[in-house]
Amino acid sequence: MAVFETDLGAPEVHAAICGHRVNNSGLCPASLYADIALTIARYIQQLPGSVFSLSGHNVADMTVHQGLVVNNQSSKTIKLEYASISPGQTTSVNHATCVVRFEDSEKWIRGWGRDLHLVQDRITSLQDMVDSGTISKITTGLAYRLFSALVDYVP
Repeated sequence: MAVFETDLGAPEVHAAICGHRVNNSGLCPASLYADIALTIARYIQQLPGSVFSLSGHNVADMTVHQGLVVNNQSSKTIKLEYASISPGQTTSVNHATCVVRFEDSEKWIRGWGRDLHLVQDRITSLQDMVDSGTISKITTGLAYRLFSALVDYVP
């Protein structure tokens, strides 16, 4: 299985979606799905060792299960879902989700500056406890050795 992505914020893609408006929101047309499919087909065909030598590309049996709606090009949040489909299966297994927020990193740095002394004090306290033998320090190597009882790591 291969995964490809399309930037919905790219001007030409966003224009194609927003050119089909429903309730003041852009609705991705089937023609854009077809264009993406053809772009992927051409990409795969030109890969070294590709088994697809015929020149015709026929996008067929397209089914849109849920409309892709774009409300605002300047959205500052994206949601990602990680899923897999095993060969011969028709349903996917969702493994994880996350949200990516596009934020002003300068605000983070200013916020961290207010708390920096707390973090530094905690680091100093932990190091003092390691030095006195009150706690043990788990190094990266030790962590890998401990987990290697359960996990096989690629060298």
